[in-house]
Amino acid sequence: MKMERSFTASCSFDQASDALGQEDTLLSLFPGKTEVVDRSGDRITTRTHYTALGRQGTATFHIDYLMDGGIRFEKVCDGNVWKSLAGRVELEDRHDRVVYAEAIGHYLAPRRSGRRCAP
Repeated sequence: MKMERSFTASCSFDQASDALGQEDTLLSLFPGKTEVVDRSGDRITTRTHYTALGRQGTATFHIDYLMDGGIRFEKVCDGNVWKSLAGRVELEDRHDRVVYAEAIGHYLAPRRSGRRCAP
């Protein structure tokens, strides 16, 4: 499955890129309590604690800052709900002081046999 969301913002490309580069901005994109658990080069790793269908869980994401001002993200596979989830947020200049951002994610549900993802 492919998910796409896009929006425009009334700011310059540099302002949008700077905002996307702030950890607080990235953390606000996740529901529940989210924290940075590792920083390494252009990558941060987050962990989100959530409750879904009455069950508590955690989701871990790697977020890479890209040279073009965007980000790439990937969920660490646990085999419970998502077999894989990865995507990116791209920034593109559109007209004067308007930025277009797009996030694209892909996921596959785990097999019914309960097999976990390959490491």
